[in-house]
Amino acid sequence: VGVKNLKHPFCLVGSFGEERALAGIKHLRKSGLVRPRWALIGEPSELHAVTTHKGILYMKATFQTNRSDLSDTSDRSDSHNAKQFSGRAAHGSTPHLGENAIFKAFQWLFEESERQPNLEITRINGGTVHNIVPEKCVVEWAQGKGASPSIAFLKKFWSTLEIAKKRLESERDTRIDPP
Repeated sequence: VGVKNLKHPFCLVGSFGEERALAGIKHLRKSGLVRPRWALIGEPSELHAVTTHKGILYMKATFQTNRSDLSDTSDRSDSHNAKQFSGRAAHGSTPHLGENAIFKAFQWLFEESERQPNLEITRINGGTVHNIVPEKCVVEWAQGKGASPSIAFLKKFWSTLEIAKKRLESERDTRIDPP
């Protein structure tokens, strides 16, 4: 089809910032330079129709631990412990190429809380940006006076996440998504 035979104008656009709130497309749209009636979005799908897309989960949990919930040694500087976990960073589009340090930290935390039922999380810090598999995570903890509600919450959250992963795996389009 020659350009002269097109009934509607055609424009090929490349953009930036698709992982940062579609910054490039938003800028182009606001500029008014291109006002399409239709849009064809190019993705590596080998011309198969795509009806789903990868999502992202953001989680920020804040727990407040009363000083009285920690054992009497909590005033000593050596009563708080820290453990660092290492993984391998990878882009969020290919998470199977990475090794998630936060997942490692959670696995250790759940196992350790079975050995030390009074373990109380004082801080978890991991990851740097939403589209990178986290390569570092630090867990800080102290001895509490009873079972930790924050660990109970994380176990429930982890269980829900595992159920969602299994369901999503059953609906994955292997022609498009990596393993």
